[in-house]
Amino acid sequence: MKRVVSISLLVVLTMINILFNFNKDNEFSKKVNALEKTQMEKIEVNFKEEKILGETIDINLRIPRLVGLINKDFENKLNGQILERIINFKNNTEELSIIDHKYAKENRYDIPKYNCTVDYKVNHISNNLVSLTLQFIKFTGGTYAIEENITYNVDINKGKILNLDDIFYEKDNYVEIINRNIKEELKEKENIYFVDKFTTVNENTKFYIEQNNIVVYFNMNEISPYVIGIPEFKIPLNNFSLQMKL
Repeated sequence: MKRVVSISLLVVLTMINILFNFNKDNEFSKKVNALEKTQMEKIEVNFKEEKILGETIDINLRIPRLVGLINKDFENKLNGQILERIINFKNNTEELSIIDHKYAKENRYDIPKYNCTVDYKVNHISNNLVSLTLQFIKFTGGTYAIEENITYNVDINKGKILNLDDIFYEKDNYVEIINRNIKEELKEKENIYFVDKFTTVNENTKFYIEQNNIVVYFNMNEISPYVIGIPEFKIPLNNFSLQMKL
């Protein structure tokens, strides 16, 4: 009889322990999920706007600032880099406008007012990845403005700016897939691209990530005439199967 009672007691204690651990693990999972949800909801991109209508140049800036990261040191460093890049672009373009207009005035001919514009685009934002593109545009006379895009693909958890090598496990595979997609499109539109100027992508190739694609892009006049602007090539993420780290 004592043996039966002991066994029954042991079973009851075991069940209590299982239920306790289950509830404990369940609560832990809820807390982790809540933390991830909170982190995702807090991460956002704010901006400050600056407009200057000058004698030689008009300046329009939208300066983005990433907020809500857990790693505040990285957040401040990243925002500092973005701000510094924008201010340098503004100062250089403004200085150029002053020099050129002074020269034109001294030599008695007219040139148009210059323009300096900085904007941004949020390509993707989640609890582990932000893809933010800065758009630099300057007009210094001529037929068209000069544009340059610079993207920050940010691993939130690691506090790191990513290049292509950081996105994929196998370098040879991702290079082959992206190259094939780009070359196919170049061949289809060879009348507007400098087909021979493209050889291969590498870890320094410019790109951004959107919901279902990785988008590789090039500078003006790099593989196409200036009039084309900034050429982009969208490669669906499902082309890479299980090769992505993110």
